[in-house]
Amino acid sequence: MQTVILIPKNLQSKISELESEGKTVVTVFLEDKIIGVIAVADIIRENAKNIVKQLYLLIGKEITLLGVDNERTVKAIAKKLDNKCFFRRCHLKEK
Repeated sequence: MQTVILIPKNLQSKISELESEGKTVVTVFLEDKIIGVIAVADIIRENAKNIVKQLYLLIGKEITLLGVDNERTVKAIAKKLDNKCFFRRCHLKEK
């Protein structure tokens, strides 16, 4: 049997904020109580934005990158890279 745990609204807001910054949020539980939140983020390489721009110039089409994080996170990463770059959320087995 699964236990349903409600996340307080203030914590939901913080999680959304972190995801909008391009971070993946891991909620830590002890039994049925939230005891913490951990935010992790991939570092976008310095040359990534330039590579996306060069790809766009080369093929003349918008670039779609695939990510397995939630939608807010993948959109934030795409925005950091370029306005011509779109991120689509997918399942790990699709990637």
